[in-house]
Amino acid sequence: MAENVILGFPSVEQFRDKDLIHRSLRRTIINAFPNGGAPLTALIAWANVDPIANTKHEWMEEIYRSPSITTRGTNPITTNAPTTGDANDGTVITAKMYTTADKLYIKATSVGLLTVGDVVRFHTWNALARITAVTPGVADNTVNGYVEVLPIRDFTVASGGLSDYAAGTSIDVIGSAFEEGGHSGTPRGTRIPTFLQNQTQIFKEPFIFTGSAIKQDLEFDQSGPYKKRAMDAARDHYVKLEKSLLFSKRSNRTITNADGSVTETRTMSGILEFLEAWDAGSNGIMVNGQVWNPYNFKKPSTTDDDPEKRIIENASGEFNIDLLEKWLSNINLYYNAKTAERLVLCGSDVMRAMSKAMRAQGSYHWEVGQKAFGLEFNKLITAFGTLIFVTHPLFNENPIYRKSALIVDIWSINWRPLRDRDTQVRTNIQSNDFDGRKDEWLSEGTLEFWKPMNHMFIKNMSVFNPDLEVD
Repeated sequence: MAENVILGFPSVEQFRDKDLIHRSLRRTIINAFPNGGAPLTALIAWANVDPIANTKHEWMEEIYRSPSITTRGTNPITTNAPTTGDANDGTVITAKMYTTADKLYIKATSVGLLTVGDVVRFHTWNALARITAVTPGVADNTVNGYVEVLPIRDFTVASGGLSDYAAGTSIDVIGSAFEEGGHSGTPRGTRIPTFLQNQTQIFKEPFIFTGSAIKQDLEFDQSGPYKKRAMDAARDHYVKLEKSLLFSKRSNRTITNADGSVTETRTMSGILEFLEAWDAGSNGIMVNGQVWNPYNFKKPSTTDDDPEKRIIENASGEFNIDLLEKWLSNINLYYNAKTAERLVLCGSDVMRAMSKAMRAQGSYHWEVGQKAFGLEFNKLITAFGTLIFVTHPLFNENPIYRKSALIVDIWSINWRPLRDRDTQVRTNIQSNDFDGRKDEWLSEGTLEFWKPMNHMFIKNMSVFNPDLEVD
């Protein structure tokens, strides 16, 4: 398959040599052996990135959600207005017919994006109502509060439907309706972008030779040991980069040196920490001793059945293609303008289970032994997008991850180097009286992570069960 098709990346020339002198050292060292340790880092190395000017990197993202009502309280829908905007009181609806003259009140977790004239739909009652008033919450005018609605047609609530809209139920806004010749509507609240941050991490990998050793010829390389040792150190360097992009957790540690000076050691948040924050939602996670909740607009996702959960436990380890497509449908809840392709980094147990699944369910399009950008991969085409499966060598090193799979939207991940600190070789950094040479690979940068809803980490996906029932 042509390289310009895979993962939507532009076509590039294959490496013709492994020389260390290259206009982009990061691309050179990472892509020299992509399947040997860092497939994710190898792919994102080809993206054009802008250096950052500060060790603390901040960005904003707007996750669009159409206006809707999430119910709250003991009696979410009542026939009289609550006493206060935040109260859980009010007379609960009863089983009867409601007419266009019957006002109803819906208590909502947020009313900031609701406005008079919006039309809402009670799906289980097959009924529509128009918002006639919006009452903000008392403590915070965007949190809690309630809306007044009037049915647009008569409808009946049966006795069995009284609990259909318990707290936490979504009621969609399906449109708006205004009178002919009327005034313009009331502007709805302004969406505030999600504020995100990360910090740079310094990666170093030194390599050293005595003056005598560096002059020795190698039996397999007459140019001497330097080039071989430099490439070995390079591989160690980018493997550490890869592991940090995946698993690192943000931290700051201040160290007082012997001379009294104070320095700081920083680590960045990796992909899994961003997904943990997404699942935690409004509860947030602890980062550097403080609660970090960048995704406070969503409720916590605690069970695998929640379509917004992005770290899937899958305790049984069992799966089939129906379950895989269910997970894929969840990560396609939000529009991705780039591509429906996803990169799947997985352990060997996952790949074996997928091969078994494809042999048993041969109706799916499964392409084996593909290659691009130095990566060996298998490709699965489903109704919910294309998956590019790559066995990750680092997942296989640790038995914990051999059964794991990380589904990645490659367009939502960037490496952002600190200005003039992208991957480089620092040469001759030895002390003046040292009879030898010391060089060092150096990288300083951070992960820029977008759209957590387009990614997923499945902890246990190793047993193919064709008879597994999927809701």
